[in-house]
Amino acid sequence: MNSVAVLLTCFSVSILNVNGDCNLGPIFRFHPNGMENTWYFIYSSPSMFDEANNIFAKYKLEGHSHYEAHAGATFVNTGSPKEVNATLTALDYGTRFSVQIPQWSKYNGMYRVTALEYGSYLILKGCRGDSTIESLTIVMFSKKCPDEASVGAARAALKKYLNENLDDFVKDTKLNCP
Repeated sequence: MNSVAVLLTCFSVSILNVNGDCNLGPIFRFHPNGMENTWYFIYSSPSMFDEANNIFAKYKLEGHSHYEAHAGATFVNTGSPKEVNATLTALDYGTRFSVQIPQWSKYNGMYRVTALEYGSYLILKGCRGDSTIESLTIVMFSKKCPDEASVGAARAALKKYLNENLDDFVKDTKLNCP
């Protein structure tokens, strides 16, 4: 079950701990319906893929502030696909999200969408909710095997908004993409 929570970290942006030391990144305005999609976790920093691979999340807006997230992942320790449901509550007019994953509280916390290109990529930044300040950045795509143009656009947004380099990220190599 722990790999499933990694999946929802997919909505990753930043978690504030009790000391407030975690940086959520810049505010990125977007229309909430733009998140409604299936997103595949392709890159992460640090690596989520030590625990799970083939991670995806399907987000659906419920009302004006709640997303229901149906997620799946193949857990490394069992090699078996698992599913999990989570609740994402939009805060500050959708600039931050509170993520609650009952099956894996390690990834509960606050996240921010750092960049989003509708139908292409989604970048999340967060800090894990287990009282550490370890930040987590996830780059997701609407296609399991994104094209070079989508990866290039995500690379540019990651550099622009977070000053992070995609070459420093770990890629999920279990996706069987060319």
